[in-house]
Amino acid sequence: AVEPPEFVANLIRRALEYLPPERLVLSTDCGFGREGLARRIAFYKCVAINLGANLVRRELKLPEVEIPAADPRWTFGG
Repeated sequence: AVEPPEFVANLIRRALEYLPPERLVLSTDCGFGREGLARRIAFYKCVAINLGANLVRRELKLPEVEIPAADPRWTFGG
């Protein structure tokens, strides 16, 4: 399943309790290819990571990144 961006943002907030934003590196904790995960699912997991990061960046008044894949025309359910 693809985690919602708010779920990812909550994980980021928890991590920021222990280190500053400039030291935090976001990454997946799985091997997408070895798990037999569909490419589409892996792609949208990466999109969710970026959307979640933008939620936290907005809260911290940091610059957000553009995420073309977040365009509603390309959403997982669409």
